[in-house]
Amino acid sequence: MHTPIVWLLAACHTTEIPSIDTDLVRDTDVGADTDVPMPVDVPVVLPPELPPAPLVPFLGFSRSGTRLEALAWETSEGVLLHRGFHDTLLDRSCLFQQTSETTWHCLPTSGLMTGRTFEDPACTGSGAMRSAYPDCEPDPWEHLFQPTDPECGRGYSSVHEVGEPVTVPSTADAFSLIGDVCLPAGPWALAPAFAVGPEVPLDTFVSAERVVVEVAARVYVGQLRGEDGSMRVLHPVTRYDEPCSPRDTDAGRRCVPQSRVRHAPDGYFADPACSAPVGVGTPARCTDEWVAYEEHDDGTLSLWTRGPEIPHTEPLYRKVDGACLSTAPPDSPVHWLSQPVDASDYPEVWLETLGTTLTQEWWMTLYGVRVSPASDSASLGPLTCDLAPIDGSTAAACFPAFAIVSATDLEYHADPTCTQPLLEHDDRLVGELVFPDCSPDLPTLTDPRGAGAPHTGPVYRASGAGCTEVTSPPALFTVVEGNVPTLTRVPPFAP
Repeated sequence: MHTPIVWLLAACHTTEIPSIDTDLVRDTDVGADTDVPMPVDVPVVLPPELPPAPLVPFLGFSRSGTRLEALAWETSEGVLLHRGFHDTLLDRSCLFQQTSETTWHCLPTSGLMTGRTFEDPACTGSGAMRSAYPDCEPDPWEHLFQPTDPECGRGYSSVHEVGEPVTVPSTADAFSLIGDVCLPAGPWALAPAFAVGPEVPLDTFVSAERVVVEVAARVYVGQLRGEDGSMRVLHPVTRYDEPCSPRDTDAGRRCVPQSRVRHAPDGYFADPACSAPVGVGTPARCTDEWVAYEEHDDGTLSLWTRGPEIPHTEPLYRKVDGACLSTAPPDSPVHWLSQPVDASDYPEVWLETLGTTLTQEWWMTLYGVRVSPASDSASLGPLTCDLAPIDGSTAAACFPAFAIVSATDLEYHADPTCTQPLLEHDDRLVGELVFPDCSPDLPTLTDPRGAGAPHTGPVYRASGAGCTEVTSPPALFTVVEGNVPTLTRVPPFAP
């Protein structure tokens, strides 16, 4: 068997290509009445293209290695939910987190702490960790995130020992960093606090490096490859190694680069004939956007290289009732649309929905290759669903967030003793979420019951006054055993 060839990403750099072909530029007379000519001689700088490499079959969303066990659950219709990894050496659940510019590690996830909390409103010093579950003993380790570029959500993760308890006056307020902003986090007295201990050496955990593989013609996906042979898919990218998303273009639905600079159908123009559309928007600094969208009335779009910014002192125009009129500039930056980009050069994709009750959308290519899930979650109708193993069962329930209701919290009942609860919504479950052994990695659902047929008999309400009949109740549903969307644990994916 030959080992598939993949390539590591080189350091970020740009490649300058020759100046734009004037045949591809919009009317070069545009701008003759302004101080800003069309940027005919402005070179376009594009990211480097990925080097050629053999196709690598798509191996699924995650795979086990010799040490990391991939965790996944599956419905009878083939909908898969992936839930990170289990480190068999440490006997801990873990997720790959970026730990430096070029490395990732599968760091343990306990969720017993709320992260770093500070005593002062400037969030200085080493801070402390507060318990998210005061009734539980703290975990020996806790994962912390240190932002390096808060605006883009970039930063590096580390694992620290949980230190000794910290004594803070009960009247003192706590503060937390949200991005690069220090915000109040409630009184310290709400939960026990512990010192941030020494950092746990990263070689304690399985390391990984990011690679990009071509899984179909011009279809690339990023992957994390663990040193033990484990693998986790990140997301599809373009041949320039930039995130792409399915959009309806003038060449069909394509996985194209993302852009915040766009010309809307009612957008701005650079000339008094309204024949030279310009793009409006602030380019996303975090993703080095280089394209701009020209949106059409039919909902499709054309791609352009984003040209230089046009000063707000230059005249702009918009179409109003068929006339092209001068208008004030928008608040956002304005850019030339310099050179057309052929959307057909990007892979044609579409979304395929798996399942009926529990559904999941996958990106498909022209060649029928299932590339990756549009997200690593499943849905119940329009709602993304969470996963919880059912107590005493090999199955897990999939339920919309905040959709589990405790039987003791239901006020309507079908009997005069208020022991037969009724549901007000047919997408809710009755049950209890518990955290066995104080490990909230994956809470356990006890005695799950779903909604049955609409209730047609008398209705009673439990209150402090007892159980009384209701004369004008809302629409209600019976509570029945089962009727809970479930998944079963699949065997670990082989390395």
